Order: sequence, then C-alpha cells, then structure tokens
Amino acid sequence: MSKSAENEIKMDVALPEKGFHKTLYFNRVRVDRDMGFCLVQVGLVVASDLVDSYSCVLTDDALKHNQDALVQYVAKLGASDPEEITWKGAAATRKTDVVDIVAMSFRGNISETALYIFSMCAATRALGSTASNLQLPSEPMALLRSTKALQKQLITALYEGL
Repeated sequence: MSKSAENEIKMDVALPEKGFHKTLYFNRVRVDRDMGFCLVQVGLVVASDLVDSYSCVLTDDALKHNQDALVQYVAKLGASDPEEITWKGAAATRKTDVVDIVAMSFRGNISETALYIFSMCAATRALGSTASNLQLPSEPMALLRSTKALQKQLITALYEGL
C-alpha cells in the first residue's frame, strides 16, 4: 500500500440541490490539459455568436477522485451518435472557477452536469471533530445542461491523457 493511500481519509461531502452560481445550456465544449490540471470551457453558440459561457479548472487529483463515478455513469448513457464539435473556447479574460466534484444525470436526450467545490481547510478542521457522521459542506458552482452526446464528449476529453 502506498504511503498516500495509507494516509487517505474518506469523508462524505454534502451536495446542495440549489443555489448554483451559474446555470447554462451549452452546445460547445473545450478541454485544455496542462501540468496537473485541465481547463474546461463550455459555451452556448447561436448563429456563430457566443451567447454565454462558463470556465472552470479541475486538478488531476479532483479528476481521479471523480473518475470511478463518471466511468460508471458513461456506461449508463448508452450508445449515442458522436457530437464532436471543435471550438476555440471563450475569451481568456473570463472568470474561471475551481471545481472538486462533478455529478451527472440525464433524462431523455438532455443531460445535466453539476459542479461543486469544498474547502480543504474545512475538511482538515472536520477531521479533528469528534462528531460522528459528519458531512463536509460544498458550494454549488454551476448547473450545466447539454445533449447526452456532448456530455459524453466532455467526459472523454476530461480523461484523455490523464
């Protein structure tokens, strides 16, 4: 067993169902990988115009923590036609959030991606607590909707080269 696995402590994280900072239907996605993280950009493009967009960063560590759940989720999506659409992404001056947790669901052909963050400082403090069944609070960052095919494209792009 690796030293990091020996020291790993698992905690439940509460995922709020409302209060998202951003909601967006997207029809474009771009994932750019760098050393230790990836930048995710989604956008709504209509008639060649960018109507709205959202950007966030997921560290490789966060991607690894979400990987099992997302791989299992992709299997539930079933077969769909590829929707590979290349997009240059949004302007670099836009706000970029940090995301720790990715939760996904679908109904019919519409999929939903919910993004959350939690405080590592709060997690450290909670470890010192004597309370049992402690849930770490998280903050809802973005609630994104798209087609199932585009959501699959997003998941594939997140894990390419990881």
